[in-house]
Amino acid sequence: MVTKRIDIHSTDLSTLLAEMADDTEILLVDADKPVARLVPVERTRGKRTPDLHPGAFTPADDFDDPLPDTFWLGEE
Repeated sequence: MVTKRIDIHSTDLSTLLAEMADDTEILLVDADKPVARLVPVERTRGKRTPDLHPGAFTPADDFDDPLPDTFWLGEE
């Protein structure tokens, strides 16, 4: 992976994201002092398997019911 130093005052987000698309790590600097590092997210390889664990989760019957006012008021 290539690391590229970019001054925080001379670029915008879309430019940074375009640089990262090429598997480049971005080191943001302010007057040559490192401030932050942006790295590309590792993409998942392979296909996802739908319904891999059928029946592993069964929601309660009241799963979609609205929460009571006492919950929102912090009284519970």
